[in-house]
Amino acid sequence: MTITCNFIEEHHAQEFKDSAIAPDIAALNFRSWNPLDENDLDDVFVLLIAEPQHRNNGSLAGRSANDLANVLRAGGWIFEGYRGVSIKPDSPRRNAEGKVIKYESPRGAGNQQLFVPRLSVRAGLAIASKLGAVIEQEYRQRVELLAPDMADLGFWDWYLEHDGFIIITEGAKKACSLISAGYPAIALNGVWGWGTNEKDMFGEVERGDFGESLKILNLELEPFLNDREVVLAFDRDDNPLTVKKVEAAKQRFRQEIEDRVVGVTELKWKGHKGVDDLIAAKGVKALDKAYAKRAEMALSVPKNAHFISSIEDGLLKVTSMSSEYIGNHLTAIACIDNPDEDGAALLLEFKTFKGTIRRWTMLRAFLAGDASSIVEGLLSRGYSFKREQKGLLLDYLYGLGADISQTYTVTDSSGWVGKSFVLPHQTYGDENLKFRDVDPSPDAITEIVGTLEGWKDTVAARCAGNSRLILGLGTSFAAPLLPIIEIESGGFHLVGATSQGKTTILSVAASVTGVKELPHWRTTTNGLESTATAFNHLCLPLDEINQAEARDVGNIAYMLANGQGKARMNKNLTNRKPKTWRLMVLSSGEVGLGSYMAQAGITLKGGQEVRLPDLPAVPDNSIYGCFETIHGADTPEQFVLGLEAAVKEHHGTALDAFLSRLVVDTAEPTFAGNLSKQVHLVAAKLAEGTKDNAIGRVAKRFALVQVSLGLAHKYGLLPFDVEQVELAISTCFQAWLVARGGDGSIEIKQAIERIEHLLVTNEFSDRVYDLRDGDTKTIRNLLAYRKVGVEGDTEEFWVPPTVFDKEFVVGVNKAELVKELQRLGWLLPPRPDGKAIHTRSVCGKRIYLYVFQKRQIVSEQGEQGEHPPSNPLSES
Repeated sequence: MTITCNFIEEHHAQEFKDSAIAPDIAALNFRSWNPLDENDLDDVFVLLIAEPQHRNNGSLAGRSANDLANVLRAGGWIFEGYRGVSIKPDSPRRNAEGKVIKYESPRGAGNQQLFVPRLSVRAGLAIASKLGAVIEQEYRQRVELLAPDMADLGFWDWYLEHDGFIIITEGAKKACSLISAGYPAIALNGVWGWGTNEKDMFGEVERGDFGESLKILNLELEPFLNDREVVLAFDRDDNPLTVKKVEAAKQRFRQEIEDRVVGVTELKWKGHKGVDDLIAAKGVKALDKAYAKRAEMALSVPKNAHFISSIEDGLLKVTSMSSEYIGNHLTAIACIDNPDEDGAALLLEFKTFKGTIRRWTMLRAFLAGDASSIVEGLLSRGYSFKREQKGLLLDYLYGLGADISQTYTVTDSSGWVGKSFVLPHQTYGDENLKFRDVDPSPDAITEIVGTLEGWKDTVAARCAGNSRLILGLGTSFAAPLLPIIEIESGGFHLVGATSQGKTTILSVAASVTGVKELPHWRTTTNGLESTATAFNHLCLPLDEINQAEARDVGNIAYMLANGQGKARMNKNLTNRKPKTWRLMVLSSGEVGLGSYMAQAGITLKGGQEVRLPDLPAVPDNSIYGCFETIHGADTPEQFVLGLEAAVKEHHGTALDAFLSRLVVDTAEPTFAGNLSKQVHLVAAKLAEGTKDNAIGRVAKRFALVQVSLGLAHKYGLLPFDVEQVELAISTCFQAWLVARGGDGSIEIKQAIERIEHLLVTNEFSDRVYDLRDGDTKTIRNLLAYRKVGVEGDTEEFWVPPTVFDKEFVVGVNKAELVKELQRLGWLLPPRPDGKAIHTRSVCGKRIYLYVFQKRQIVSEQGEQGEHPPSNPLSES
């Protein structure tokens, strides 16, 4: 029989060549099917399923059409050797779990197929030469009438009559590759393909004395084993779990066949997964070398006991004489530690009593005691073992992890770790870096839903022309930049009446990050610490400040901005490392931070104003609440409903794209420096003409937001131009500055407000002494003397220096306060010697006093005629 290759498609022929399969062997064992030929397709269908049925229009009907028609119409190849059939579609299907099914098996074949290739005379001669000169000469005489390129259809019948060896590998292509190289080889359909589970009359898998599943050797395999050396050539794998499973299969196989064979050895190599990869990359000489060393790598079960575990058979203690069942499958598949390398753990995989496969991260510290914590943890998660084998189980657990190469670093917080960025649902950079666990939690606070284009078209586009919405977007983009340019935590507090759209601004900001649900101010300190670490280097949206206790607001704001939780102690009384974070906060409420704290008698500190400044949520002259434009919507309510619906449909995609670019850009040496320069330039422009350092610090935060939006625009994430960004941030900054009261220290402003409140509210109380003759009322806790004009109106308040120092100068610099009071005209100008106190006569005595002019206080601090904004939205 002369070999021809005209029935193998060119791309299939290349595939076989890449697997080091010689053309003559490929032509004997493989063929391509023509997807345009209905008869050819029917032939393939017959192999896989029942006889296909055609509809009147020629299309396939029934299960074949539903399951395989589209797959097979893309083409593929079929292995049809001496024994066994394997089908590989060019466009494979996926199973219910999404795994690609590369190879299809004929109906009823299962995983116990044996692949035995056909040989050419050339290959037969090469194999015979390895059995000695006598056998080689016998083979030559047998095929002397056949040309080298012809098929030897009786090769295997002849070969099995002689002593020798057989290589057993995985998959038909690898067997053909070995035969092409001159080695006798057959293939299993997977490492467990040598046998099948033995079942009782009820269909249940039968088990031995120690709980291990009993297997029946594949009958087709027996003739290839008897009195031969069996050489295994299974795939190499770097996955520790796969390695363990393969080792378990080989051990069981050896136990099953050791009475039938001369010996069991194994081919080993480095750097390539399959034996065909080895031959293709390094040639037949590399295979010859591995074969020559096989004796050194004999597969023999050690006389000393050891443990093996597989999903099918469970955890076993194996000796040369027996195997003892301990419990369900249990193995360690990875080592885990935290970035500080003080939380070493093992990732365990085990089979539950329900038959499901679960994972659990077990701290290595549990092994320090009697390991009862480990057993308790396993049992609570559904693991099952024989109670009398607890000692063996603990012996096994103590030895776990010694041979594991896969390692993960698990961090308790999101954000930057080295050059990688970790999110609860994904890592950008080092894929072995994970958030709190190796597998993403279904309860992760963030997620990616929808598409980037959808987010740009339906969310970001509606932000155009709306300063507060653009600020919300920028706050989220700014957070990952905080550690890059070394800016402290902080954010913005949106202040406005109810039903203006504040919550919608927070939702838009959250759509960048992909936050599933907006957090609220109302939480415990411990709960907020955990939330803050989860939002490290991200934007934390906090809705409705009025839900928190007023006395807690200041502490929460300061703690979030300070970036560190409470110091705590471990059980052994050593200090536990406090939780830390650096984040942006976007908060909302009907009142400002200082006003809300004042309800609990707490004064806003300047540092708190800088970290979380109050920003009016409603722009000047807006008729749409928090929005300057509603982009063609009939009402603000419709605008909000459309925006909220878009946020639900598309979120998380923007930060995903942003971080994908950012982790690359941060590797550039000049990136951080350039960003920092941009922030300082923008901040200087925003704060131009002001003197208070606090304003400069807040301007820097607004500048960071503007620079981050510029970066997002550069990455193609914003559907509006950078001029809109600059206008929006400048608008928001000026609104904050006006609401703050302009330039000057916040502490000085608060002190002036306190002075005004004390003098005006106590003008006619028993704390102020009326200097007119005849004032006989009792004065308690003197605050000031009141000088009355001709018409009986107060002209001046004379405040004693002791009262001024005790009640007026609280938490501020006295000299700065006096200077500002004189600038406002509240205090008389200083004397020629520069002192602010003046002498006045009180009850016949001249004393030094601070002289306040009431008319200046009233004109400066009089009623402003505030008008609350209208409520354009029924909901926010």
